[in-house]
Amino acid sequence: MDRPVLEEEGTLVLPRRPASIAETRRFVSSAIDDPETKEVAVLLASELSTNAVRHGAGDFFLIRVRLDGAVRVEVSDESSQLPEQARPSRGSVGGRGLVLVDAFASRWGVDVQGSGKTVWFELAPRSETRSAKP
Repeated sequence: MDRPVLEEEGTLVLPRRPASIAETRRFVSSAIDDPETKEVAVLLASELSTNAVRHGAGDFFLIRVRLDGAVRVEVSDESSQLPEQARPSRGSVGGRGLVLVDAFASRWGVDVQGSGKTVWFELAPRSETRSAKP
């Protein structure tokens, strides 16, 4: 499989290669209407898919977008190695993916299943985010 495959509504299977990161951004962007939420979701999904390509295992990774009030994006790969939040130095080129997820997501986490894992984040609806902050 060289191209993305829509597995079910809101779920895409992609080859684990750098070109799939752009496909992840397009897929997430097409699923979300609100411009502010879309911008953050695309950024964070790009970071998680980059991690799946660089550090994951298997030939493919899966991205899922769920819209049930909150936006939930999940990226699954076949590696059981849990992600670690790095502390990049000022001059570092990489290592900020989970730092960004932690900063912008309402919630995020990792679910381990079998020999793989799913890293996910949620973005609360804008009205909840605004009312929660003074």
